[in-house]
Amino acid sequence: MHSINHPTVLISICAFTAASAEEHSRIDLSKCAKAYATDQSNQEDSRVEHVIDGNLKTYWHGAGQRLSEVPSNIILVFNEPLTIRRIDVTSQVFKNMLRLKDFELYASAGDAWAGGTPLAVVKGFKKEAKNMALVTATCEFEPVKCRAVRLRIRSTWRPDNAWPRICEIKAWAADKPGRVLPPGPVPDEQECERVLCEVAMGLRDPLPDVDVLQMPDYLAVVKAYADRLIEYGRDGIGRQKSPLFAAALDRRLMMFGPMPRIPGIRGGDRTLSGANPMHDQNLYQVLYALTLATGDKRYGAAADEGLKWFFEHCQSEVTGLFAWGEHLGWDFIREAPAGDIHEFYRPWVLWDRTVELAPGAMAEFAAGLWHHQIHDQKTGEFSRHARWARHGTGGDNEYPRHGGFYIATWAQACRRTKDPIYLAAIETLLNYYDLLSSKDTGAIPCSSNPARAKVMWPPSNLSLAIDLWDHAEGMPASLAAKMRTRAGKTDEVYLRLEHDLSPEGYGFVSGAHIDTLKRFVDGKWTHTRQWATGYGKATDAQTAMLCYLRYRQVKLDGYRALILGAAGRYLDSEPDAQIAVYPGAMGDVIFLLLAAHEITGRKEYVERADHFAQLALKLFFGSSPLPKASTRHEHYEAITRGDTLMMSLLKLWQVKTKPDLELRLVYCDR
Repeated sequence: MHSINHPTVLISICAFTAASAEEHSRIDLSKCAKAYATDQSNQEDSRVEHVIDGNLKTYWHGAGQRLSEVPSNIILVFNEPLTIRRIDVTSQVFKNMLRLKDFELYASAGDAWAGGTPLAVVKGFKKEAKNMALVTATCEFEPVKCRAVRLRIRSTWRPDNAWPRICEIKAWAADKPGRVLPPGPVPDEQECERVLCEVAMGLRDPLPDVDVLQMPDYLAVVKAYADRLIEYGRDGIGRQKSPLFAAALDRRLMMFGPMPRIPGIRGGDRTLSGANPMHDQNLYQVLYALTLATGDKRYGAAADEGLKWFFEHCQSEVTGLFAWGEHLGWDFIREAPAGDIHEFYRPWVLWDRTVELAPGAMAEFAAGLWHHQIHDQKTGEFSRHARWARHGTGGDNEYPRHGGFYIATWAQACRRTKDPIYLAAIETLLNYYDLLSSKDTGAIPCSSNPARAKVMWPPSNLSLAIDLWDHAEGMPASLAAKMRTRAGKTDEVYLRLEHDLSPEGYGFVSGAHIDTLKRFVDGKWTHTRQWATGYGKATDAQTAMLCYLRYRQVKLDGYRALILGAAGRYLDSEPDAQIAVYPGAMGDVIFLLLAAHEITGRKEYVERADHFAQLALKLFFGSSPLPKASTRHEHYEAITRGDTLMMSLLKLWQVKTKPDLELRLVYCDR
């Protein structure tokens, strides 16, 4: 049942019937009002003006944010003050779920809203109806004179409480004078919601435009990006302000809030109202490098402030794990973790700085990985997922790349604490991977899950090899030799795979049988693509950068050939305009071309990197110094690796203008 406050609310299934006696008092909103929305999906046919066009076949579709956290708002501004007595809101049953559940209606009060006297507060609005049926809520109230009305949508019937759909809003005029309601705050309205309403109505200007195409060099572009984030992109809400950087922002307003869905990105992996330093790791690398490049200590200080605050405030008291990674972040609104599943998103390459900023937190985290991430400390079995707030481990998901991230963490902790438990942890995991590996080839399966026990993900194996080799130094001789031997087996396996980087080839092998090394030709794990990316998918360039990291360690000709083969494919290809290209994918290409230049000394690679850098400035920036989340999305979001693009631009500037300058940038997108 639906419950209401204030108005009378009637529910009807929309049908086309003869005009009722009171149709003469219905207001033609298409002629006397303008519609605004604080968000909408990126679908071409979901524009907000559809809600007053008189056509029930058109609609406005909201974005994918959780409405309980940031409501969607539709605002109707009349050409002149009107006296109204009734509002109808028509939604739709889509995919068998009504796209409207809880909502409020407010009238304007001067330049504010009558938040204390809503026209309607509707909870649990529902009517059983067939899929695609239109359902109307009729809200009647004592006549009110106002210049605007606001529909504030708090929830839908979808499990994720998102994606509202409004097909039509109708209003009826009163035949007697109306009240003028007093201004008052809208209940639990956040600043970001209020500002979005003001901007939608043209009452507030966004931040000044910045044209990166007019800047003198890439260093200036990267500085503008960092300056905008330092000044406007940090946590400034809630009871406790922090120096953390927001992982997702409206580029016009530099505020978090409703963000549309991004193809290839799972909703549970996004941090839309807070920070995730593991998603932002390359931003922190850029800030430290800017201090080295410019001498301005402000950039490195901003990085230190953010990381120190995070390590001191966002660590579980029970598990020692940090609120970061694939599914977990720190929420600015709730001032608490956003999620409870800890999983590394990528390797953490800032351990040296971490130890200087928060040595105790680093040690607790390393211990937490052993005690609260590893399921069986005798065998080494683990799941990449573990609980953050309490002990909760699992098995059957021992991805090799994750094992490498743990081993890197334990090696760092061992060097600093000398605690032998970390040596035991490293050796336990090594023994486990040796046990899982194919007796025929030495390949490690992606996990012990029976459904995947014969499936190899080559990039995951290669990532493990990189960490084993990097962190063997400083370990006891016998353990170091064991780490290097395991890494060497991966070289043998990886270079035997049927990669095809010819001009028309399929790219790198992404999936193969561990016993035969035959590549998969169908299913989820087949091969890389030049530009398309998303969850669990990598481009040619991203995979080639793993080869580059390994090549720098061992100088094997096989890796050199793969790097140059992949780079060659980008010498005469352009991004696919038919897909949503992520900024990180462009950054990977720039890094790869610079790596090819480093190996060969050929200038054509730098020239081609410069070509893609210029193209990136045109595709991703527009009037903001922050890159767009994709070529089809206007907001900024760290999960699509805009910071990787910015780091690649800084690297390109260094190669072109200051080749002897050491910026200490580490490619970590693996």
